[in-house]
Amino acid sequence: MSSSTNSGSSPVRRRIAILAVSSLVSCIFFSAPMFRRIPIRNQLYDSKIEYEPPIEPVAVTVTVHAPKSIRTNDVNDLVRSEETLEFFKDRLRPELRYITSWATQDWNSQVLGFMNLMYLALITERVAIIPPFPPFVYNDSVSPGLEFGEVFDMTRLQNGMRKPVLEWHQVKDPLGTKVEVLGCWGNGLETWKLSQYLNLDVSYTVAPNWTLFRPEEPHMSFWALASLAFPDSEQTENAEPSRMLGIAVKPEQQLLCFDDLSLASARNPREYSQEMSPAWRFVGRHMHWSARLQYIADLYTQKACGVGSEDPIPPYIAIYARYSDPSSWCDLPVEECFPPLFMYARRVQELKAEIRETMGIEVNRVIMTADDEMESIWWEAVQKRGWSRLDHSRTVERYGLRYPLLIDAVVRSGALGFVTADDSVTSVLAIRRVFSWQGGFAKRVPWETKLRQKP
Repeated sequence: MSSSTNSGSSPVRRRIAILAVSSLVSCIFFSAPMFRRIPIRNQLYDSKIEYEPPIEPVAVTVTVHAPKSIRTNDVNDLVRSEETLEFFKDRLRPELRYITSWATQDWNSQVLGFMNLMYLALITERVAIIPPFPPFVYNDSVSPGLEFGEVFDMTRLQNGMRKPVLEWHQVKDPLGTKVEVLGCWGNGLETWKLSQYLNLDVSYTVAPNWTLFRPEEPHMSFWALASLAFPDSEQTENAEPSRMLGIAVKPEQQLLCFDDLSLASARNPREYSQEMSPAWRFVGRHMHWSARLQYIADLYTQKACGVGSEDPIPPYIAIYARYSDPSSWCDLPVEECFPPLFMYARRVQELKAEIRETMGIEVNRVIMTADDEMESIWWEAVQKRGWSRLDHSRTVERYGLRYPLLIDAVVRSGALGFVTADDSVTSVLAIRRVFSWQGGFAKRVPWETKLRQKP
């Protein structure tokens, strides 16, 4: 029995041995490429390179060098601090790009223009240099220019935008005597004379027609204007001589310059009145009032609301009644060109109800603001309705000529509800601030049907 068992197992052992040898040979043959260099064709250069695959996994660390991003409020990081304020070109850092514009029209349009300037700075990745508000003229009186930072909180603005902002007095001495020529893009509109404040002699080049939404209108496109920030864009160079020295220079590249940006928008004119406005969403809502201006306006609000200077300001509704000279737009008797007070009162009641239902707040104070001196009989009618007004009897004497206008704007922005009869820039900015800052509401008095265009 034992011999038959041994003879039967021999073929099996031989087959196992043959399979083992074959496997060993195959393993050696097919694994040989792992231990020798493999020629790989580089299709980019059509040549052979030598590549040796790693035997063990290797951890690789890659360092990515991103473009420099400026997130600082330190002026010394934005300008060359070792240079004096005599010449702005010496103060600009060579590795940075800047953008600026000037102010024209009324104060609220100037605010709109500076808001648009900072939005252009965002989309062109430049540092905005904000000029001062120009001298303010009222009833043959003139107040000096006012720095942007005296009106708006610069730190809060820059933190909200996540973008640094400069003012012109940080770049060039406004009291200096050195005149510099600067090439700017213009739209043909007259701007205030910068030489009175900054000693800049501006040479304008009219911006190409393709920067306008329509050739026959002055409204400009943000992205068309932004293309002028890049030298490869299609540009025209037909500079006009500067006013002081008579020198014609093409627009600067390091300091992109525009004369007025109040009419710029992304999609359509007057889009700043809409929630989609990118300039408001990314810039305007961060333009809070300076601490000093807010403090002054709070004193006026507290007095109008009948509370002490140490007491919290109660919730209130603000009204803006525009009663300027209607002769240019209304051919009806003067008293019929403006809505009567009862129409404002109706909107006030609607706002009180809406605020009560949505916010659970009872509003008992109403503050009336107007843009012109009104007759005493009109204010008496306002007072009879239980509404109050801001006491500006000594405002100009205490703070300056433009402060009644500034204080009115601050007070309107602090209301939970706002009522107006027009769609002026003043009203639109007030509405946007009430919506964004207070989470409040606004109502318009329907008075358009009473207006007539004079022939």
